Amino acid sequence: MIDYKKWLESMMSTADGKRIFERYKELYGKYPPFLIDFTEKEQLDEYKRLISDAEK
Repeated sequence: MIDYKKWLESMMSTADGKRIFERYKELYGKYPPFLIDFTEKEQLDEYKRLISDAEK
């Protein structure tokens, strides 16, 4: 079982990751879900795309 809290801390451990996740929370009201079949890079790319789409 994936520990969401540890995963979220890992994803937010860099300045870019923290900025992306905080912006996602600002736009959607919560942190993003864990995407089980994605690598960390694929997840970050997907969140960037969602944020970009929401800002259009």
